[in-house]
Amino acid sequence: MNNFRLSIMLFTAFLCHDLLSQNTTRLSIRLDVNDRDRIEIKVFPPLEKNSWKYVIPEIIPGTYMKINYERFYDKIYAFDNQGNKMKVKKKDNVFLISGDHPLDHLSFTVEQTLGDSKIWDNILGCAGTIFTEDSYLLNFQLVSGYFEGFADQPFTAEILKQKDLYGATSMESELRSSSKDIYKAENYARLIDQPILYAKADTTSFMVGDNRFRIALHAETGKVKAEMLKPRLTKIMHAIDTFSGFTSEEDYHFVFYYVNKDRLKGLFKNFGMGSALEHNYSSFYYFSESVYDTTFSNLDWIGSHEYFHTISPLSLHSEKIHHFNFETPDMSRHGWLYEGVTDYFSALLSAQHKLTNSFTNNMRWAVQTAEKQKLRSFTQSSQNIIKKNMFSWIGKIGQIGNFYERGKLVALGLDMEIYERSNRTMRLPDVVFKMKDDLNGSYFSDDQFAALLVKYTYPEMQEFYDRYIEGEEIVPYEAYFEKLGWDYYPKGRKLPGYGSFNYWYDSEKKHYYVNWQKKNALKLKKGDIIQSVNGIEATPENAKETEFFRTMFYPEPGDQLTLNVLRSGKEMILSGEAKPQKLKFPRIIVRKEFTPEQEDFRKGFYRE
Repeated sequence: MNNFRLSIMLFTAFLCHDLLSQNTTRLSIRLDVNDRDRIEIKVFPPLEKNSWKYVIPEIIPGTYMKINYERFYDKIYAFDNQGNKMKVKKKDNVFLISGDHPLDHLSFTVEQTLGDSKIWDNILGCAGTIFTEDSYLLNFQLVSGYFEGFADQPFTAEILKQKDLYGATSMESELRSSSKDIYKAENYARLIDQPILYAKADTTSFMVGDNRFRIALHAETGKVKAEMLKPRLTKIMHAIDTFSGFTSEEDYHFVFYYVNKDRLKGLFKNFGMGSALEHNYSSFYYFSESVYDTTFSNLDWIGSHEYFHTISPLSLHSEKIHHFNFETPDMSRHGWLYEGVTDYFSALLSAQHKLTNSFTNNMRWAVQTAEKQKLRSFTQSSQNIIKKNMFSWIGKIGQIGNFYERGKLVALGLDMEIYERSNRTMRLPDVVFKMKDDLNGSYFSDDQFAALLVKYTYPEMQEFYDRYIEGEEIVPYEAYFEKLGWDYYPKGRKLPGYGSFNYWYDSEKKHYYVNWQKKNALKLKKGDIIQSVNGIEATPENAKETEFFRTMFYPEPGDQLTLNVLRSGKEMILSGEAKPQKLKFPRIIVRKEFTPEQEDFRKGFYRE
């Protein structure tokens, strides 16, 4: 290679690097200053200009409500390249910056969101910020906005930290050292998509085939460790591998924050507890150590649900998700697809792979929620979900719940209709996965999904869409339940029972115990340890073989139940007779015997 060509190549590389650095917004974040309530931020613009619009998002992907994120930003100052202060004027969620010289940087502090006393403008813990002496949760919409016109350009984040803090994130790092980390994101959407948890390292990982899954955890009281979650998450991901396969070859990160519930105060201290938020290569979980049993069985639902979001809406979505409007929200019409179908897949996965998330309980809860809600068009309620004030906010919360629950019934209906029309060769998951693969990083038109559904299935799906998705009708769920051999009993119907109680299995102490009770014929009390059921030792193996759950909760008229329990160290024998009682909640009972048609349908559809 001659010297002239080498010089040209070096100059071109330098020029490209220089142009890239000019278009990059740089963040400097101080975690090395010990302030538990706020952290210091500096933001350097992508190029030299005298005036800017600095935008704080009104909403972020995966959420359905506008939030005044800017109220957590404080003491916002702008300095020009001469060191002088510039004018900063706030207009809604935008800061207008102007001066005689180009902006050098913005300087501000951000307050943590945990403990915020707001009622209707509160932030879920999984999408918020938490600052303690030995941990920092950073969701970037609460750390930095973006300069208008440069949201699609690169971002770098330099984080100054205490030497014993490790940053758990899916974001690509340019540098990791004892005192400073540097991360890069290709644009603002990717920055928001990759939160970071800084804490003393509590991490582990596991492999499923060629895919690595990483777990990072911070528990404020230290009761939960990353290794404790590993068996459950490994089982879930093996099931998902069989059900749908994985969506990316990149490492996937499960990040958990377990808060000490005792330190939280206020009427709404539990707001967002047990919540999680999906991202392309990670999911973040905000839990309390006091409310989850040692089996971590809650992860069967929430862990698979968040991972299935990598199918929709993170892959299969409309242009309103693909070109997300952070400044002025413009919502998609298909919240039922993004949440309801995703939740249905989670329920189906659990049924097919014998996880703890009961398919019948899922559908019972779906019916119960859908029947309570005012009947609305799914597409209209999804498009108009953005709240206006505190009073509309209360109603909108119920509508979001409907995306999950009535949306799950829609998914069941679609699955059954496709299954029957295809002569039992195709299912709803097949259709969704094919749509995702064919779009291959692109998107569908928000107002044309019905046509897309018909294209991938059958003409009759247009009427289904018009009635149950665009329209206000609830799918004929009892007809679907009949095909599966389920009997549905609404609230208020009388069925034989022993009263109100529930039990749980403590895998650490290896026993069943009563975790909730009200009036019951057996006179059970909370905390009773169940040693035997009708003379059969209460072990997980015997529970499966002898159907403890059906014995205790679905008795026939006149059935007798006898339990040997341990109460405060004392052995007791409790017994009672099943008598008719009004149902406080709907119930689905799977028949003991099925017709040939039901047996044939169930064989290919699902077994529980």
